[in-house]
Amino acid sequence: IFFFRHDVLRPGSVITPTIPPTTTLPPLLRRRVADSIPFSTEHFADILAMFAPESHAIAGEMQWMLEACEHPGVVLPGYRAAGCATSLESLAELPMALLRTRDVRAFSPDMPTDVAGTPARRGRYNVTAVRRITESPELVTCHDTTYPYAVFFCHTASPTAAYAVTLAAEDGNEAPVMEALAVCHLDRSRAHGDEPGDATACHFLTKLSVIWVPAVVEQVGGAHEA
Repeated sequence: IFFFRHDVLRPGSVITPTIPPTTTLPPLLRRRVADSIPFSTEHFADILAMFAPESHAIAGEMQWMLEACEHPGVVLPGYRAAGCATSLESLAELPMALLRTRDVRAFSPDMPTDVAGTPARRGRYNVTAVRRITESPELVTCHDTTYPYAVFFCHTASPTAAYAVTLAAEDGNEAPVMEALAVCHLDRSRAHGDEPGDATACHFLTKLSVIWVPAVVEQVGGAHEA
């Protein structure tokens, strides 16, 4: 992940992020289908066989993902309030449980979809607009993962600020303007083992990531709602 300081998020600044390519999302299954498929390290061999031969090329990522879903606090220290969503229904229900409310809103980046084989973008972008999408200090981020079908790793992040950031490519070439989502961790000591008071660490989310926030907190600005 490319980290940057919070003070970069202001109109007029220039940033050179590495933006990973995003192709189409694998199938997002309904719960009745997802629940019929084994999803555990214990049945990893069966899972590989079920999705062969495509699964063989991503076997390492699949095994790591299953381990992270089963033991998030061990595989990813600092993300103990976390879990995995393997179906359309659980992608909404898991954030509700983590936020302790059923009244939630979802936001996603408005970024281009790439063709297979597209390299990561790394260029100079002008920050033309910044909008904080919620005043809530608590939110849930769901990250897309490498798996034969759509699986999201969701975790709480608090205290955190989330922003919709409009980026304009300086060279004006492919996808000259896009709206990215940036998350700023206001206390890095919790997740990175740093001393309290260290500078805030911010990073952009991938196109397929989703931010969930409590709807009871007044939304700020006009971020792209998922």
